[in-house]
Amino acid sequence: MKWIIGTLVLLFAISMVAQQPAMTSNSDVRHDIQSTLSTAPDFNSTNITATVSEDSVVLSGYAVSQEQKDSALSVASQYAGDRQIVDQIQLGGSSSSGD
Repeated sequence: MKWIIGTLVLLFAISMVAQQPAMTSNSDVRHDIQSTLSTAPDFNSTNITATVSEDSVVLSGYAVSQEQKDSALSVASQYAGDRQIVDQIQLGGSSSSGD
């Protein structure tokens, strides 16, 4: 009888662990965001960077249009998990353009 109770307790513990999503590491989240941005058509990901911490994803840099900015924010939200998205992207081109 004890082994049945022990087995039930073990199965319950396993099911509780399986229900909790694994936290993706900060470096994995940053890599996934930057990789997705770099492969997106008509998108120069070198102008937008992601900084990831345990509680936030900060996007900074420059976007040439509101659509590009929205796209970057959408990509970040796909990988952020429970992290807050902080938008520090500026509209108007690149800081390397000499403006």
